[in-house]
Amino acid sequence: MREYRLKIDPRAGISLLFILNFTIFNVSTVYALFVLLIWNCVYAMCNGYCRIAIKFIFTYWLLYLIEFLVLPKLPSLIAISFAILLTYILKMLPVALFGYVFVKTTSLYELITALRKIHFPESIITGLSITLRYFPALREDFHKTYDAMKLKNMSVLEKISGLIITTMTRATLNIEELSQAASVRGIDNPVKKFSAAEINFKTSDAVVFIVSSVVYIFICVRY
Repeated sequence: MREYRLKIDPRAGISLLFILNFTIFNVSTVYALFVLLIWNCVYAMCNGYCRIAIKFIFTYWLLYLIEFLVLPKLPSLIAISFAILLTYILKMLPVALFGYVFVKTTSLYELITALRKIHFPESIITGLSITLRYFPALREDFHKTYDAMKLKNMSVLEKISGLIITTMTRATLNIEELSQAASVRGIDNPVKKFSAAEINFKTSDAVVFIVSSVVYIFICVRY
């Protein structure tokens, strides 16, 4: 089992995610985006996700080189269209890295408990809990269908058609099953709820939250 050395309280993680999103869309320089990415790479590496952090840095520089070396040589209309797309991707990389590590280091029960403690609406919590359970089930069905198709001599178009139809059918069934499971567990019940998952806002959480917030706000104001 992976040991997380810098696992932060879900409430601190949610707050930092909001601050990071606000910062990302208020900075425009490549340098500021890279500093934000490096700061989140430190967070990822402290939790043992060194390969993921390296992949994000590599992706950032690859997109950066494409934007500033390849696009200027293309026709203006194509260059402008792709430049806007690449800019948004570069902006989203720090958020995607932080979100990936945060989700990997925080269980669904801890996340729901944190949302209830900060008084999020139950309708949002219910939808989020169902959604976070939905995508893993959808991915599992997709892989099972793909593995089954490998055993048959099917053309590429038949495989694509089979994957799309099967995935859409299973997606509908998964939504119904998860909704029923949520009702059985009483997730949508409006009464006060208790959770077996215990979360505590520790000193280390406060330090990480304050330092990260200062870094984000400084970059937002400075750049």
